[in-house]
Amino acid sequence: MKNEYPLSRLAGMDLNLLHVFHVVYRERSVRRAASILSVSQSAVSHAIGRLRAQLGCDLFDHRGRTLVPTPMANRLAPVVGAAFAQLEDALSGKRDFDPQRDIKRLTVAMPSHMEPWLLPSLVESFTRGIPGVVVLGVRLDRSRVKRDLESGVLDLALDGSEPVYTELSNECLLEEALCVVAGDGYRQSFDRVAYLAARHVSVSSRRWGPSLVDVLLSRSGLRRNVAVRCQGYDTATRIAASSDLLLTMGRRHAKLLGTTAPIRIAPLDIPLPSYRFYAYWHERRNDDPTVMWARSAVRDISGGMVDLRGELK
Repeated sequence: MKNEYPLSRLAGMDLNLLHVFHVVYRERSVRRAASILSVSQSAVSHAIGRLRAQLGCDLFDHRGRTLVPTPMANRLAPVVGAAFAQLEDALSGKRDFDPQRDIKRLTVAMPSHMEPWLLPSLVESFTRGIPGVVVLGVRLDRSRVKRDLESGVLDLALDGSEPVYTELSNECLLEEALCVVAGDGYRQSFDRVAYLAARHVSVSSRRWGPSLVDVLLSRSGLRRNVAVRCQGYDTATRIAASSDLLLTMGRRHAKLLGTTAPIRIAPLDIPLPSYRFYAYWHERRNDDPTVMWARSAVRDISGGMVDLRGELK
C-alpha cells in the first residue's frame, strides 16, 4: 500500500539543531549563542556538528574568533528564521489570520455526482477570496472521512446523506427538491399512480441495498419498480432519455444534465422530503481559521443557489 505521507529529510532530523543554528548564525559566536540558549559552548558546537553531518556540508568557517557562514548557511538561514518567526506568531497568537497569506490549498471531498454542479461554484468562490489558492476536489470515502478531516488531509467534506458521522460537526447547506426525469418523447402522465406503475432507473454508489429515493418512498409505505441500477446520474439521465424509464433526482442537477440530453423534467407528485446537502468538519477543528473560512465560502455558495422563494435556481 502506498504511503500517503512520504518521509522527508525533516522526518529524521532533530529540529532543535535548527534552533541552535538560527541563534549561532545571528550571533556569529558560539559563546554568545551558548549564553542565550543557557547551555555550554561544547553543547552548541556539538549541535552544529550534528547538523553539519545530517546536511552533509559545512555551515561555518572559523576566522579567528569570528564565525563566517558558508554559502549553504546563507541559503538556509532566511528560511529557518522565517519559519521560527511564523511558529512564534502562531504559538503566541499575535498574528491575525489572513486567508490570502495563510491558506495555500483547500481540499474538499464530495460524492462524484455532486462535483459537476457544485465544484465550479466552489472554485469561483475560493479563488475570488484567495486568488492564488490551489483547490482540490477529491472523491468522498465515507470509511475514512473522519480520520482525514481530523488530520487535515481534508478541510471539508460535502455529502448528501443525513448526518450519521460521530465526532463530526455539520451544517446543512441547502435542500434540493426532487423531480422526475423522462425522455423527451415520454408521453405518459407523471401523476402518483403513473409514477408508481412505471419502470425506473435507480442511482446508488453502493453495490447493494436501496437508493436514497427508495428509502424515502419506503418510509411513506411506497415502492417503485426499479428496472436498472447505475452508479451516476449522468449515466442514468442518458438511460432515461433513450428509454421509457423514469429517473428521480434533484431538480438543480437535472437542469444541468438537461443541457446535454433530450429530457423532460416534471415535479414529483409524491410528498417526499427534499435532498439535503451537508458540510462536515471534525469537531476538533471547530475553531480552525482555515476551516471556518472554507465553511463561510461554501455557505455563500449555497445561499446563492436559492432564490427568495426558497427554490433552487
